[in-house]
This record gives sequence, structure tokens and C-alpha cells, in this order.
Amino acid sequence: MDAASLKKRLNTIEGRIETLEAPLGYPMGFHIAKHLESAYFRNSLLGDHPFLEPARNAEDYFERRAYFDSLRAGLAEQYKGIINREESNGQRWYVPFNTRIGIIADEFLYKSFVSTANFVPLTPKNFRDYVGHLDLVLVTTSWRGLSGEWVGASQQRSRIRKLIENELIPLYQDAGTPVAFYSKEDPPNFEVFLSTAKKCDFVFTSAVEKIPDYEKACPRAQAIDVLSFSVDYRHHNPIGSRKNRIDDVVFAGSWHNHKYHERRRSALQIFDGVIDSGRNLRIIDRNWSLDNEKYLFPERYLPYVEPAIKHDELLQIHRTSDLVINLNSVVGSPTMYANRVVELQAMGCTVLSNYSAGVNDQFPNVFMPDSAQETRSIIESLTPEHQYRNQMAGLRNVFTNHVNFDRIRQLLSVCGLAEAVSPQPKLAVVGALSTAQEFVDGQSYQDDLPVFNSVEAAREAGFDLACTVAGGFDYGQHYLQDLLNATKYVASDVVFKAGETDDYKSHHAFTEDAEPNHGALRWLTPSSAAVSTYGQSYRLDGFEVAERGRETLHVFHEPAMISVVIPIYNNGEHLEFKCFESLRRSSLFAQMEILLIDDGSTDPNTIRTVKNLAERFSNVRTYFFETGGSGSASRPRNHGLAMATADWITYLDPDNEALNDGYAKLLKLARDNGSDFAIGNMARNAVGRKLVNYVRILRKQIIQDEVAGDTYKVDGSVLRKINFTPMSIQALVANTQWLRSLGIEQPVGAVGQDSYFFQQMLYYAKQISLLNEPIHMYFAAVSNSTVNSLGPKFYRKYIPLESARAEWLDSIGLLSEYRKRRMEKFTKGWYIDKLNRVAPEELEESKQLVVQLAEFYGAHQWEDPELKEFFAANKAPAGDISQNADERVGQERV
Repeated sequence: MDAASLKKRLNTIEGRIETLEAPLGYPMGFHIAKHLESAYFRNSLLGDHPFLEPARNAEDYFERRAYFDSLRAGLAEQYKGIINREESNGQRWYVPFNTRIGIIADEFLYKSFVSTANFVPLTPKNFRDYVGHLDLVLVTTSWRGLSGEWVGASQQRSRIRKLIENELIPLYQDAGTPVAFYSKEDPPNFEVFLSTAKKCDFVFTSAVEKIPDYEKACPRAQAIDVLSFSVDYRHHNPIGSRKNRIDDVVFAGSWHNHKYHERRRSALQIFDGVIDSGRNLRIIDRNWSLDNEKYLFPERYLPYVEPAIKHDELLQIHRTSDLVINLNSVVGSPTMYANRVVELQAMGCTVLSNYSAGVNDQFPNVFMPDSAQETRSIIESLTPEHQYRNQMAGLRNVFTNHVNFDRIRQLLSVCGLAEAVSPQPKLAVVGALSTAQEFVDGQSYQDDLPVFNSVEAAREAGFDLACTVAGGFDYGQHYLQDLLNATKYVASDVVFKAGETDDYKSHHAFTEDAEPNHGALRWLTPSSAAVSTYGQSYRLDGFEVAERGRETLHVFHEPAMISVVIPIYNNGEHLEFKCFESLRRSSLFAQMEILLIDDGSTDPNTIRTVKNLAERFSNVRTYFFETGGSGSASRPRNHGLAMATADWITYLDPDNEALNDGYAKLLKLARDNGSDFAIGNMARNAVGRKLVNYVRILRKQIIQDEVAGDTYKVDGSVLRKINFTPMSIQALVANTQWLRSLGIEQPVGAVGQDSYFFQQMLYYAKQISLLNEPIHMYFAAVSNSTVNSLGPKFYRKYIPLESARAEWLDSIGLLSEYRKRRMEKFTKGWYIDKLNRVAPEELEESKQLVVQLAEFYGAHQWEDPELKEFFAANKAPAGDISQNADERVGQERV
């Protein structure tokens, strides 16, 4: 080969190398495997669009985006004959505050507050004009202001920032007007606005976990509090929402290629699941006009991405949508989440969301799928009735707990400008005495409810509202709350629930129809609001009321193949919308015996929820212990094992979920191979998602003993080989008779007892099967969870557990092995580390309890330096630590 040919060949090779080394795909974050698995790529192979090769640069990408955008009608055009355009005619529940509040805020926050009081927008030009004329100045974390007047407020050295901090705030403080700071941008932008917070008299944050940081950084603040997001009835309401419904699944928001990895991962799973379900996905790109690579959606979603629209139009689309997507950028905060998750529920939507600790805790009806498969399963499980029930549960939650008037009252009360408790309209119930009293006793609304035999009698007694009830009807526990909530977004004189014969299109709409036979909620005082021409009455949904004796529709109940034991204590909302809904998605649901074992709930709503589920589903059996609770899930779990009639059994807590149709897969695996139990993995959500891979831990030790596919012979030594690692009994299916034959029980009053129960199961098993999939979703950040409340009470609940475990380990000759392999790691990682979260006044008692817990295992030479130091500094108290332990623990209540 001559020199010229060689040079040409080398140049060709170098060019190919450059091509291979160049990043494949555009924009940043392109994932070739996901691209090749997508419907987008399959459709290119089928000739549905011409883009077989992925885009290499911005020019390619935007050409393709324009191509797909040209194929569809715009949202406003497509939906113009569908979307609801009705508006609220006012509200009558709240009285706006007379307080004059000067405010610095961006448009969305201003609009969410402005109806509650006399707000005065402050600008760089006018703020001096209102000195002496305001009761409060509220400085919020603003990026632009209402019309760009506060651009620069987020920049610490900007002229605008200095104007706020060095002129505006001191000017009002010198005049005796308090100044409050509110950050809706915590925790990610805590430092960005901190210097402004330091100047203010009161500090409010959207993220409760930042309060200690503000307390440290803002010593001059008179009070620091958390202020969660809320809704404004004028913008977020369900009025007219049932006349037409949009079947598309809508997401309106932004994409971030450069940050929020957890949000992005979950979004991909939700988008893919929607596409796999066959529902039409529509992504309204808030940043469409930016053309910035950081904010561009992956190419495979271009068929679904379209330009942003005006906010008012978006609200109308949301109000008409059945299923919408919400994405939270902050996932670990108990109180900070996307404001949209509240707004969407207020408009009557079912919400698919990525995980958020706060959303999970406060909005259990919001679906948070863990995979594309789970997303598809959720969508496919949503019958019209279940979806409608879910939507009304979200609506009820928001208008009971998350209305802007209540948030402003909280803010003003902290600042000393309002009473903390809102004066409410006086409410009476009207009907025959026995009927009315039965109604009052069954309602979730628990304020005092006097009973009258006529509306006129209630009016003469000075009541503002009367709820009429009639015999021959069954009223659900939320019936009255739903009616009262309607007065928070309509000003109609009469509101009532729809009847059984009312068409769905007439629900959540103004009407001139007479009130139905089952009664209505009626204002007895004249309205000061301007009532619209839609009519004086308002009709809600038809849930929570039915003619007595009406036949109840039950799920078709086949012979039970598996019993699911669910221990319950004061967590009815999570039971209904987390746990139970996850079981309903299972292909085994009709063959499940669902055992709802209430441990003595003191919350009447939880008890009613359990009974309602039993009435609606014939495969549900219930048992109620006496009121008061045993202190843990042990007693109901033990009773559930005794009650079970199916050949196989599993456990699921009411605030957790079953995943991926896992129980059906485990049951088949265990039955086909004759195993004592089959177990899968657990996904854990707290500040983020973590997969706990039990299968890998077990398989590593027993791989040599495989006797069938994913099935293994085991003996008692495997417990020692896995270092006594506990595993979730909610991620397994066990043979009921085998489990009973072991004679083991979970220690009553203990927490963590299920881990000990699993250790015993594994020790006594002869054959097990493994399924390498997440089966159980554990939500570790629920506010009323026992393991989230730390103090002596927490540590005492481990006394019956450690006492029983130590005794059992000693009886089987593994006590010393446990001390060597497990005790130090568990003591340090679970007991000692949690001492950092105990209140100072309870710390010493908690330390002594840790010492007592360790002593159950006998004398031990601690090897870990931190543990050595701790146990040297904290001596065991005198006396028998087991004495009266059951009595002491029994006195504690969850």
C-alpha cells in the first residue's frame, strides 16, 4: 500500500474512532438500552416515523421535536369542546382576614394567598408608601415578583437583594410593623435566601426538617414554624369537572437532565408504564421555549412532548382530567413536596407521583408506583368507580386539611395577629331524633352536632348551617365532611350529594334541582357573596349515601388460596389506599382471604374503614380487639395466623404495599416446589428508594443446595451463615400448616418482632424458594409509625423482643454466634445511632434501656470502639431488668 493510500486509510480509521468515542445520542443523559427498548424505537422499525438512528446533536433533536409537534392538534384546540370552563361563585365557610399584608412574592404564591386577606403587592417603587399602613410584611422566596419587579432577589449581592434587606425590612421594623419571611424553596435553596431570613422577625419554611437550621442561623427570630402548601378555591376546585373527562394521562412540568436523579428515574418508570398501558401520554413541557439541553426530555418521549400553555388553560385541562402525573424534586421531606400534588387533588384528579415522604404520609390515595410494571398495573386496576372514589378521597383530604385560609391563619397566629383556632359556622343536624343521632355517631366530623327536628328550629336557635337526614338511608362516615368542604369552594345556599339515578355528568355542578330525599346541607343565614347564575344549589358526587337495604356489589370470591394478615391500629386511610389497593391490583385478589385484624384502634374512622371494606368485599374478614391497643403488630399478626383458612399465608402492614403481583409469583413458586416458604426482595422508601436484596444474601449461602429452579434445601446453619440478617415477612409466602406447626409467636407489645419471627422461620425451614424481584414496598417515613417516635417508649418496646430472642437463641445453641456475628452491628446501627434523635431530657433513661437490652445476651466483650466507650460509660442499673417488663411495656400504647 502506497503512502497516500495508507494515509487515507488511517484518516478513515481515525474518523471511525472519533465517531465511536463521541457521545451517542442527544440530549445529555441519553441511554441507548432504554432507547432500544422503547415504543419509540419499535415504531421506527415499523415505519411509523423516520427516525431509526438516535439524534446526535441539537439540530437533529429539534427537527424531530418539530416533526412530532406538527402531527397533532394543540391541547387547547383538541380539548376546546371538552374542558370545563365553569368558575366558583365564591365560598362561605371562611371569613377573609381584615389584616393588611404587604407581600413580596412570585405570581403563583401571590395568587394562592390573595383571597384570604388584604394583600398589598410591594415593589421597589412603592414600598415606602405603605409604611404605617400595614399590619405585616411578608417577604417570600421570590425569583421575579409579579411582573419582574423583584428580579435579583435570589442573588445575594444584587442591588434588589440589598434593597430588601437593608432598606425595606428595617424601614417597616422601625415603624413597628413585623416582617415575616417564608421560604417555599427549602430545602434545596436554603442558603440562597438565608441572609434575608436572618433579617426578619418571624421565619416560616416549607420543609420542617430545616427548622433546626433556621433556629441556629436566625437567633433574632421571635418564632420559626413550618407552612405547607395549600389551595385557593378560585383556581383549584372540582366545579363542572364531571361533565366531560379527558382520558389522556397528562404531565405538565419540566425535565432536568443535570439534577434530581431520583425524580428523573421515577418519571421514566411512570412515563413508560403509561405508554405500556395503552393510555395516551401528553407531556406539557414548561421549558419548551428554552431550547436548553439541560431541560430537554429524552428523545424517546418526543411523540408525547408539546409546548407549554397558559396557566389558566392548564388548570381547565387538569380539572377535566381523570389521571395526571406529579413529580416531586424533593423526596425526603415530611412537609415539602410539589404544590401541584395538592392542587391536582383539589380539582378531582387521580394522581400518579414519584415517591415523596410527605406525599406518602399526608396523601395515601396518591399512587406512587415503583416501576413501569407497577404503573401499568395501577392504571389497569382503576375501574371507573375505584378511580372516582380515589378522586373524591383526595378532594376530601385537601379541602379538609390544606386550604389557604387555614395556612394564613397559622401564619398570622404565630405573628400574634390572629387566633390560632378558626371560628367556624354553627352546624346542626335536622331529622327524626333516632335517625339524626345515628347519623351523628357515624360521622368522621367529630365536633359537637346538636340535633333538631326541623330546619326552622335550628334557624331560631341561631345556627348557620343545617344538615337534613332521613330514615331509610345509610350515610357513610365522610358524608357530612364532604358537604361542609363544598362550602369552601361554592357559595350556594344548598349543597347535596347526588342520588343513585343522577347522571355522572350532573355531579359537581350547579343545579336548580330540588334537594334529594336523603337530605342536604343548607345555609340558614344570608350570603354576602355574589352568587352566580348557575343556580342556588350545588350537587356533589354520589358516594357516602345509599338507600338502606340496597344490594351491595361484592368481588367474585373464589376459594381462598392465600390468607393476607393485616394488623391495624389507627391507620385506616393508609390501609384503604396503600395496602388494600396494592392487593386489589394482584391477579390473586379474588383468591385472597384478607384478614383485617384491628388491634383496638381508638380512631373511629379507622374502625369504620375496616367495616366498610368488609361490606364492599366478600373476601375480607375482620376481627376487633378491645379498644386501647397492645403496643405493636404482634397480637393481630398472631391472631391472623390462627384465623387463616387458606393453605398459604403472608403479612402486609396497612401503610405498606405489595409490589409486582409478587404474592402470585411467590405462591406459584412455593406450591410448585413444595417449599416451606418463598421469599423475594424489599424496596424501602424513606429519604429515597433503596432495594434490599434478600435473595442475593440467601442464595450466596445455599446455591450449592439447589434442588429445583430457584428452590433450595436448607437447615438451621443458614441463619448463622447469613449473620442472622432479618428479612421482611411481608416479602414472603409461607405454608400455613407448616408455620403453625412451629409453635412460634411474635412477642406481644414488641416492635421489630417480625425480624425475630423470620429468623425462627428460616432456622426451622427445610426447603425454601427465592424470587429475585421486589415484593414488598416498605414506607419508612410515616409520621405515626412506631419506629419513627424516639424516646424511652421506643426502647422499652424492644424489651419483650430481645428477651424472647435471647432465650430462643440460647435454647438452640446460637447465642454466642449471635453475639459475635450480629449483636454489635445491630446495637450500634439501630439502638446507639438513634440516641442522637432522643430529646435531651429523655436521653439518660434511653441510654439505660439500651444497656438493659444488651444485657439480655449475657456478658460480652465489645470490640467496636464506640460501643466499648458507650457501655463503659453507662453501667447497668441494679435489679432484674426482666422484672415487670411485660407490665411496663403493656402500659405503652402505639
